[in-house]
Amino acid sequence: MPFLAEKGFPNSLQYAYQREKSCLDASMSLQEAVLHNIENDSKVYCCFLDSKKAFDTVWISGLFYKLYNFGIQVREEECWTHVGIELCGSFSSTKRALDACRKGKSVMAGLANIGVRPNARKPICGANLWCTIGIPTTLYGCELWNNLTANEIMAMERCKHFNAKRLQGLDLNTRSEAVTGSLGLWSMEVEMDKAKLAFFGRLCHMNAQLISKQIFIARLFSYFTVPVKQRFGLIPDIIRTLEKYNLSCHLTTYINEKIFPSKAAWKMIVYNEIKKLEVEKWKNGICNKQELVFYKEIHTNLEPLYMRRLAKK
Repeated sequence: MPFLAEKGFPNSLQYAYQREKSCLDASMSLQEAVLHNIENDSKVYCCFLDSKKAFDTVWISGLFYKLYNFGIQVREEECWTHVGIELCGSFSSTKRALDACRKGKSVMAGLANIGVRPNARKPICGANLWCTIGIPTTLYGCELWNNLTANEIMAMERCKHFNAKRLQGLDLNTRSEAVTGSLGLWSMEVEMDKAKLAFFGRLCHMNAQLISKQIFIARLFSYFTVPVKQRFGLIPDIIRTLEKYNLSCHLTTYINEKIFPSKAAWKMIVYNEIKKLEVEKWKNGICNKQELVFYKEIHTNLEPLYMRRLAKK
């Protein structure tokens, strides 16, 4: 309502129950605000409240003023969880990766309890449930994971390989390329890249009046114009991901001309580029394994095995 908007209600930093706002936007805004100050060697003070109707009943500025006058001691935190998305101030993502693996195994155990196992449901049905339930749960908030190491990514890949073997009733020593290829599963790293690029497209389409969009634009232009010792956060990671899949031209066009593909077009562009690179990587993987010499002759593309697709029909 215009009258309430003029009075500053709802607060522009409030994300609940509003169109075009989400938990991910709230966490991104918090993370990028913190990282901006860290990049510029500034101290960051955060106040986390768990209060009913806090935005509606608490005078935010007055609260900070009272805390300052009372001399409230500031406690240093390395990691904190915001709306279910873990953010790490020490830039260590080990705990986050381990939590993702734990979630992946828990989801698989839950799926097994409802009959997703080799002697009950068909493996391709289990793979579909893993893609629609397991991956989103395991990688919740991955759009903001921007400092994962190779070992942490490998831990999540192993979790996916273990689950894929359980779905098909295969021995734990079965080659991972054959296990994932038989179900047409993409790597966890690629799933994260896909989520990040989708979030980037959403930010580009977002209303310019929203705080999340303003923070995104400010961080984007500061990346190219303000020199700092080291860059952290969403923007450097998005740029690396765009370069990885040869999509940097879309960012350049957006910056210079404010033109970006539609939601459907961007989704298709991302899917095609990621699939092309992932299929090539998978084919190279099976070609270099002597024990898969016969497998690569009967299964030539990264999709569920023909027998599995036929059994589904």
